[in-house]
Amino acid sequence: MTRRQTQDWLHAFWLELLTIKEQMPSQQWVEKNIVLPREVSQLKPGPIDLDAFPLSQLIYDWFDDPKWRELIIVKGSQGAISQTAQNLSCYIGDHQLGDIMWTLESDKKVVELNNERLKPMITKSCASLRRYLYEQEDKKLKNRILVLKGLKIVMAGARTASAVASRPVPFIFGDEVDEWPTELEGNESNALTLLRERAKLFSWAKLLFFSKPRNALTPELSQDHKLRNRKKKDDGIIWGEYLSGTRHKCHIPCPRCGHFHEILWENVRFQHCRTKDGSAWDYAKMEDGEDGAHLMCPSCQQPFRDDEKTAMILQHRQWVKTNIDGDELEDGSRVNMPIPRKMSAHMSDLYANTSILDEHGKPMFADFTLGRLAVKYCSATSTSDRRAFRRGVLGLPVEKTKFEKLDIAPLLSMAGIYARGTVPTRPAWTYMMIDVQGHGKLYKWLKIAFGKVTNGDVNDTAWIIDHGETESDAELEILIDQPIPILDEGEWIDPADEVATLGTWKVHDSFWKGAIVRNTTITGWIDEGDGNTTNQVLNVCIRPKLYRRLSPVKGRGGSQTHNMKDRVELQDNRTHKGKPIDRYLVDSDYFLDELYEQRFALRAQIDEALHQGHPPPAGRIWFFESPSKSFLTEFTTEKKDWHLRSGKLVLGWLPKPEGGKNDCSDLVKYGLANWYRTKPMIIAGLKRQALQAARLLAAAKEAGKPVSVET
Repeated sequence: MTRRQTQDWLHAFWLELLTIKEQMPSQQWVEKNIVLPREVSQLKPGPIDLDAFPLSQLIYDWFDDPKWRELIIVKGSQGAISQTAQNLSCYIGDHQLGDIMWTLESDKKVVELNNERLKPMITKSCASLRRYLYEQEDKKLKNRILVLKGLKIVMAGARTASAVASRPVPFIFGDEVDEWPTELEGNESNALTLLRERAKLFSWAKLLFFSKPRNALTPELSQDHKLRNRKKKDDGIIWGEYLSGTRHKCHIPCPRCGHFHEILWENVRFQHCRTKDGSAWDYAKMEDGEDGAHLMCPSCQQPFRDDEKTAMILQHRQWVKTNIDGDELEDGSRVNMPIPRKMSAHMSDLYANTSILDEHGKPMFADFTLGRLAVKYCSATSTSDRRAFRRGVLGLPVEKTKFEKLDIAPLLSMAGIYARGTVPTRPAWTYMMIDVQGHGKLYKWLKIAFGKVTNGDVNDTAWIIDHGETESDAELEILIDQPIPILDEGEWIDPADEVATLGTWKVHDSFWKGAIVRNTTITGWIDEGDGNTTNQVLNVCIRPKLYRRLSPVKGRGGSQTHNMKDRVELQDNRTHKGKPIDRYLVDSDYFLDELYEQRFALRAQIDEALHQGHPPPAGRIWFFESPSKSFLTEFTTEKKDWHLRSGKLVLGWLPKPEGGKNDCSDLVKYGLANWYRTKPMIIAGLKRQALQAARLLAAAKEAGKPVSVET
């Protein structure tokens, strides 16, 4: 470079530094400069359309307003919060505002974010940002750090303190916060607390954290939790952070009366969408834009539908601060007071813009219409599916509360009108659950059936059929083959009458003539126990009549079951004496939650919903008629409370009940786990049958021949 060229360059450089430029608001800049590459947006590449996710525009307002420092967002599955944070990363880079840090659950997620999202955004989405790229781009845009001229974008996993506790940084974005550990090794605080420390030197710092919620304690237990200064692995981070912020919620006006209100699932009406005989949901009607699912205004009780809802969101939405002075506890004290400069907001999938079209002119979010969401809600019959709907669609946590012991009285009200040893209707599957006691000298067993099939759908109703005990391995083979009468498919007859031997079964000195649950539909699990009887249990499972029908199961067995990825998993060692054998691990607390906090605790709500033709909040469970007091007592010993587990104070089901037996409770718990595993296979089988029937009917119609198809 010549002397003249050097002088010209210095003159231009100092002129640019001394020129006072007006900083464009972030939303206006994003609309003008961001063009999404196909690597980032498969549905709608090209100039960004902020109306596709209207609620995310709150983030730009927060970023531009200097009075706010933090923003905590509890969200559903959609909302484009991550995309908005990436847009702001480009804005920060273009205006050279300072270094940026992104924090995700793991190092693997960090690398994926860099390669699949941030790098394409920086190199392709914004033309003005390219002036800050170095000539040897690949060397500067590494897996965990992006180096631009003037700033860096650093990425770190949230599982180690060292990754998130290095040098200060003014702009921090944290994604899927509730997948982060609530406590790091060495009793370190969680990553969110450490990230706050990184930004404390900057008075103008901006910290954005967002996630679907996991679990939440009640305000009383949250306070108890804080006083003990202990953290539970399964408790979420984001909901507690949300409670101590402003709790902004989006309100829209009713197109009829103008009353502003939050869109809540309680105001979605779909209960009228049933088949003509009222026996099942009419999913096609739910999705009907005119007569299907719709919103009901809580003020004037008038309906409005998806197109009107979307118009109100786009044109008239208002964000309302709902946390004024915290939550009041039973003793009159207050918790979760709003922290200054900390905004929090709730965003659910009910606010999705269902009118937006993709590049092919098709609705981008057709699955988020009120009708499609109603179908998803009504077809979510398991506890797992209902919790996924609550978290993923509504953006709400699953509350964790204490559970006191049950009395026998409410259990007596759950006795059915079918005799012990029978089942009132044909179930989808029947199980025999076995527990080994007395150091291997006694087997306690219980039979339970699940799922009535109606119009190709399966519900979660459970019927406890029978229970007993035996000391004989051979008798278990007889018990699993014992036929079970189906009450609505036959009749009781007097022994004095002529009795056909085929298809009959003797109960209480009378005979049943009719259908029975065939032996091939009965399978089971046997509890491995504490390890002392494992070899005996495995020997039972390979007996000729039990092999491939009876499998060993283990629940609450230390860290191996506490860190399960799914509720039911297979163990690594699955052979015994040269024979392959499936051995299952079960998340015990999860299925105790389903039994006690869902099926037992919500029995009145379940009955009321079924009576009115509404989807029940949980599956119904029935005892056979006149169950004995000693049998029911085994369902009254479980208690959920704070206790030590592996040296940590946790809120969960006590490993050993305080007095009394819980064997039958455990066996029903394993039955719920077995149904959790089996039900998807049954549904898949029903779908295959329906497709086969449709093919046969189509072939017969084409050939002009009558055909009878049984499904």
